[in-house]
Amino acid sequence: MKKLHEFEETVWRLVTEATEKRDSANLRQLTNMLDEVKGLKLKARKIENVVDKLRQKIGNTGMTAPRVESACPRSVAWQVSAVDITHDALSVEKAMNAGLIPQDGSGFLVQTSCGQVFRTYLDTSEKKLREQGKIREFYRGEGISPGTRVVWTQIGPNKYSLEKAA
Repeated sequence: MKKLHEFEETVWRLVTEATEKRDSANLRQLTNMLDEVKGLKLKARKIENVVDKLRQKIGNTGMTAPRVESACPRSVAWQVSAVDITHDALSVEKAMNAGLIPQDGSGFLVQTSCGQVFRTYLDTSEKKLREQGKIREFYRGEGISPGTRVVWTQIGPNKYSLEKAA
């Protein structure tokens, strides 16, 4: 999984460069690569879920299974509200509760499935991201409407991905 994450980071960097250069041909190829990576990540999550179920079965026998730190990225999904869309904000309470967002006021990077990469911070009083322009672009680019599920994934230290749920 480490190689997959490193590859994904490289592709995101190239997406940023292609976006800045308005290189649509390379951007299309890179986006296809990111779609493949997304599929691989989904498969990895499914495998992790199966392993968790197997651990539960072991637990039901009275034996204990060793807990190994997951190599898969940690994710959480939730539905976007109409209020978020109206205000071009992203409520991240579920991500906060899952420990998937820095709450110390420091900035962090967000990569979206639309090819955006931006630095933002948590508005702790409202539990929202306030990078309004980028959030608006994400909503429009992915066709997000009230009730659409999004997935927030930690992909590195202070680095997260935001995508429309499949």
